[in-house]
Amino acid sequence: MVEPLAEEVIAEPVVAEAVAEQPVEGIVVQPQETEAPEEDAPLSDEELEAQALAAEAAEEAAGSGAGARGRGAA
Repeated sequence: MVEPLAEEVIAEPVVAEAVAEQPVEGIVVQPQETEAPEEDAPLSDEELEAQALAAEAAEEAAGSGAGARGRGAA
């Protein structure tokens, strides 16, 4: 069986609607331009080169780590 809502719960939306209907003067909303987040911005040549070097270093570190484990197990 469904129980009716409490009076407090029913009264809140009525108050909110009454406030929303009151006119607000002097407020003009204008669109604002937003800047693209850094991750979406194109990377410079230096940044691309730094990422490539970091990726190579990570691959070498992962490769040498796997090789050392492989030799130790044999």
